[in-house]
Amino acid sequence: MNILWKDGALDDFKKITTWYYNDRNSQAAEKFIDNVFHCIELLIQNPLMGHTEEFRNKKLTGYRSLVIHPYYKIVYKVNPNNTFLDITAIWDCRQDDKKLINALLR
Repeated sequence: MNILWKDGALDDFKKITTWYYNDRNSQAAEKFIDNVFHCIELLIQNPLMGHTEEFRNKKLTGYRSLVIHPYYKIVYKVNPNNTFLDITAIWDCRQDDKKLINALLR
């Protein structure tokens, strides 16, 4: 299975990682990074293991999410052939869900 990172998801990942390095320490940042990639490996093995995300906006269908940290989740889609895992956001769950919709539409 191939992994595709949307630009917004990469931006999310970089911002969160930078925050850990700057406001916590390198050990916490490395732990977060390792956990993200471990969860992506789990999704490669079983792409449907994440929770189905449901939105009122009908343009947003087929999204799933996997909680990777008490505050963060990976939001992703899997193509119909299960050949691509499309990571669309690393989302801070403490934010308003309306912001998530905007993030997915970016």
